[in-house]
Amino acid sequence: MPSTLPTSIYYSKGKLRLLLFVSIIFDLGGIFCTTINPDGPWSFSPHLLSKYGILGILVLAFGLYWGYAMIKKLGDNDPVIIVDGDGIKRRDKEIIPWQDVERIEIREVKTRRDDGSTYTDRYVVPVLKDPQKYYSESSKKLVAELGGYRTDPPVQFSTNTLNCSTDELQSILEEKLEEYRSGETEKMKDERP
Repeated sequence: MPSTLPTSIYYSKGKLRLLLFVSIIFDLGGIFCTTINPDGPWSFSPHLLSKYGILGILVLAFGLYWGYAMIKKLGDNDPVIIVDGDGIKRRDKEIIPWQDVERIEIREVKTRRDDGSTYTDRYVVPVLKDPQKYYSESSKKLVAELGGYRTDPPVQFSTNTLNCSTDELQSILEEKLEEYRSGETEKMKDERP
């Protein structure tokens, strides 16, 4: 039951350009590592089988892969997430209808670094009534083989490359969920005799 105009969320071109720049730095670092001579500082000669050469190849491969992914996303003008009266539509995924969503939360994942400091990543998580329904079949099979039960959310959105912040995305989703619920309440009132 579509009740509102859809809200489309796209990739942020500025964030993607920054990540592309970082991937170029990785590429330059990889090239530097593959050409450094381990026998002496600043004397360049190709020693691809040295530890520096192998490290350089790995860093270069990572940078090239990352750069390719960023260039591909920069050329993409389709929305990543579409939020409307029916639910949440993720790119290349099935729609998550509002009747399956209990609430919208922000999940924080803290990562401890080697130096003892922590880094917090924030995700917008639609809390689902039946989360098992949204796991892939291969994921369900693997968890069953391991004898466990999934506790991580099957759907979560990172805004690292999106054109909105985590709080803005949460606000958009909560607003559309509330519109859906108020529309359902009105519909039930109209159906009463």
